[in-house]
Amino acid sequence: MSTPITPPGHPDAQQPAPPRTDKVTELGQGHVFGNLCDDPELRFTPQGTAVTRLRVAYTPRVKADDGKSWRDGPTEFYNVNVWRNQAERCAEHLRRGDRVVIAGAWTQRTWTDREQNERVSVELTAQDVGASMLFRSVAIDRETQESN
Repeated sequence: MSTPITPPGHPDAQQPAPPRTDKVTELGQGHVFGNLCDDPELRFTPQGTAVTRLRVAYTPRVKADDGKSWRDGPTEFYNVNVWRNQAERCAEHLRRGDRVVIAGAWTQRTWTDREQNERVSVELTAQDVGASMLFRSVAIDRETQESN
């Protein structure tokens, strides 16, 4: 017994999701420093390239209304993507709560979701990631680099 084929355009035909068309805008260079909200999330592209997602929280210290004391300001959250060997090192060595300093390029991505709502995200593509020594010491592992 064979399954009947529903022709395209028929009311019973399942329509494929429209292709996602992202609009990407480069916003320039910048940096982020703060604490990791979660353990780094390491994934691989279909081509096998490593990419790690970091969520960084930063809470600024601001002067209180009395002008003499200090208090915590509103916490800001940032999404950071780290690529290739550096992505694997971040996933291996960094953990939730670690303070990091990251420099890279800001990107704004705009897309329409399945419910036809326009979504916008701003993220930093890391060029350099380091553990901060502001509140604790850090051990440096000096790996030797092979010539290419």
